[in-house]
Amino acid sequence: GGVVQSNARFAALWRIPPDLLEAKDDKQLIAFILDQVADPEGFQSKVNELYQSARDSRDEIRFKDGRVYERFSCPVVSEGREVGRIWDFRDITVRTQADEALRASEAKYRLLHDSMRDAFVSVDMEGRITDYNDSYLNMIGYGPEEISALTYKDITPARWHAMETAIVEQQVLPRGYSDIYEKE
Repeated sequence: GGVVQSNARFAALWRIPPDLLEAKDDKQLIAFILDQVADPEGFQSKVNELYQSARDSRDEIRFKDGRVYERFSCPVVSEGREVGRIWDFRDITVRTQADEALRASEAKYRLLHDSMRDAFVSVDMEGRITDYNDSYLNMIGYGPEEISALTYKDITPARWHAMETAIVEQQVLPRGYSDIYEKE
């Protein structure tokens, strides 16, 4: 139940006062930490579980103030017997927030994409159709299975191929998009 060693980064991450850290009392440290985490019961339960376990563990800890830490813990074995645990914590708040913002943005894009009444299609540089919405399928009259087997040129009349090649070379490649144009 005692802390053998810790570093200044540990104290800074957990905002532990120097006198509490110097006491090296595991129970006091955990009690102090429980006030910070979003799920104190889950945190305590996981610590208790790991103290009884001989396995490595990696998980995330969420804080009331929005911080997120990655926790890694593994047993310390000396002369064939377990004598303690190593706890390693890394602040992954920025990465987690970026991941959550990306997921929210993707969900918003997907909702917009799926509910658009205008037809939408995206193709790669080889002309393979990589994305489309239901309005596009309705417009061209193909189903999802059929469209996945076709390229953009397969569904475009031949007389448009030269013009679209020029659009790719003169607009898409230099600036990443083309002007709006109409075709049958």
